[in-house]
Amino acid sequence: MESMRRNPVLAVVATALLLSACGLSGGTKVPKDQTRLRNEQELCELRAAGYRPDIDYINYPADLMQAQARVNAELVSPNACPKQ
Repeated sequence: MESMRRNPVLAVVATALLLSACGLSGGTKVPKDQTRLRNEQELCELRAAGYRPDIDYINYPADLMQAQARVNAELVSPNACPKQ
């Protein structure tokens, strides 16, 4: 640490290396269109399982959790939602 205080070039290089390593480990980026399509697919499956976000807000999150359990248990027809 003391050598970095004395040598600002070393501090700049160390910071650049640290920032580049953080950028490289950011993981895979998912395009926004794929994220939107995945969210629409999940919502469609939840609706097919009986979840109605426009009228089920009174018992939220219990109704959402029940619908998600039905989706997870594969009680929803695989053809309920068109694949995109």
